[in-house]
Amino acid sequence: MKKEIERINESIKEDKPKDNSKYESKTAKVFGVSIRRVFGYMVIYSFLGYLVEVVYGIITKGVIECRQSFLYGPFSCIYGLGAIAMILPLKKIKTSNKLIQFLILGLIGCTVEYCVSLYGDLVQHVKWWDYSDYFLNINGRTCLYYGIFWGVLGLLLIYVINPRVDNLISRHSKRVTRKNQNRFVAIANIILLLDLIVSSFAADFYQTRVIYEKDIDVPLKDYYVQRYHKIYDNEIRKKFIESIWGNEVMIQTFPNHRIKNNSGDIIFLKDYYPEIKSYYFKVFETEKSKVQD
Repeated sequence: MKKEIERINESIKEDKPKDNSKYESKTAKVFGVSIRRVFGYMVIYSFLGYLVEVVYGIITKGVIECRQSFLYGPFSCIYGLGAIAMILPLKKIKTSNKLIQFLILGLIGCTVEYCVSLYGDLVQHVKWWDYSDYFLNINGRTCLYYGIFWGVLGLLLIYVINPRVDNLISRHSKRVTRKNQNRFVAIANIILLLDLIVSSFAADFYQTRVIYEKDIDVPLKDYYVQRYHKIYDNEIRKKFIESIWGNEVMIQTFPNHRIKNNSGDIIFLKDYYPEIKSYYFKVFETEKSKVQD
């Protein structure tokens, strides 16, 4: 079993170039993994997470809907963050006990989920998800059910997915110079960062618009009224925002965008526009998809 753990840890390490040991020694690392590879994980696992979310949406709702984190790209970044948070610490945890690994990975996943949810609530005033109805939930941000999910997904990641991802990265990295590898990873993560910034502004404009126009009773209502006038009283800016981030675009991109009103109820912004479908394609009929039509 120890050999198996060593093999997994070794799979994360990058092959040292024969004639570039000096460069390798200067490469910044986290838990023995180069920063370049960490950022590479962010892109790869955010994309794989997006695919997982799309499949989950089909299974639970019977529809193909947008499950991405940002406006312009098939990425669910909580999976990228979760994968990095699971892969790196496990390099330093010397145990082959699957149960202990399962518990650690579940705890890590729940922690990431809680922190991301807390950020959305405090900074963007949005509820990306709510588990208040789930057994043993913590402030509706995470719960036992998804803790088990993260634990199982983490074991699958460590023992099945990541070794293959590392092999794929190592195999293709030999064909590309280190400088071009750095450029590619840097560009990909800069695009993700820019997408995050643009998406944050677009989501804020959308949320402010709906709260004001539909007169939703929410905490900080006066703030949203003032912000609406600050943004939309300029006719040129209003037309520009609504032309690229109109209600249809925002509802189909963020169908699960929800907020909490003053009564403590979680409400979906899409519910205020029943004429707009919040999904792309219906695969099969479910009770949830009936409600959306």
